[in-house]
Amino acid sequence: MKVLKQLGIGALIGGFFGYVLVGGSFTLPTYDISTELMVIFTIFAFFLCIFSLAGLTAIKKKAAQTLSGDEEDLRDEWSYKKYSDVSLASTTALVLSIATVCIGIITEALIPLVIVSLVSTIFSVIVSLMPSKYMRYVYPDRNLPNPNDKNYMSKLLEASDEGERHIMLNGLYSVYNLTSLLLLLAIVLFMFYSVATGESQLFSILVISLILISINTQYIFKIRSK
Repeated sequence: MKVLKQLGIGALIGGFFGYVLVGGSFTLPTYDISTELMVIFTIFAFFLCIFSLAGLTAIKKKAAQTLSGDEEDLRDEWSYKKYSDVSLASTTALVLSIATVCIGIITEALIPLVIVSLVSTIFSVIVSLMPSKYMRYVYPDRNLPNPNDKNYMSKLLEASDEGERHIMLNGLYSVYNLTSLLLLLAIVLFMFYSVATGESQLFSILVISLILISINTQYIFKIRSK
């Protein structure tokens, strides 16, 4: 029922935008603005990486302070929020960098611009791997697993208390539902885009369909085995 509800919502939203696209003979000027997009994405990715590095440095500096009572509680709350901001920023930078490389290759952009985007991607990958190593500064009293451990996520859940696990699982379930809905919406939008522009998006539709099926299959098999 959950999937059917998401499919219905996705179809309605996708149908609305699709009607607008088809009715207006819409053509997305991706090639016309590809250079601008690459420059903007690269700049954003760079600043997000700098923001992440600055945040991680601030977390480490805060953790070195000797505090007690309310000050320690405030420091812990600040560190957790800052760590969350850093994680989001580094992940967003990585996505933007990869998108920049893809745009450059597809549109056959200037070689120097593609090289810059590749450097930005490598930088973003390095930065995105750093937050997990700084988690020990956010939770100095916890026996946290090594980020390189193949069972890192399982051991991290075990090291968390009931309240933290509840928050994480609620967040992950919300992400699962949102991901399913957005993928369904993307399928519908790709269909209408194909009709409106004459450029077949069948491959994209098939890939997203396989991803969506895999996600739901993985989720169902995980919960039915418990």
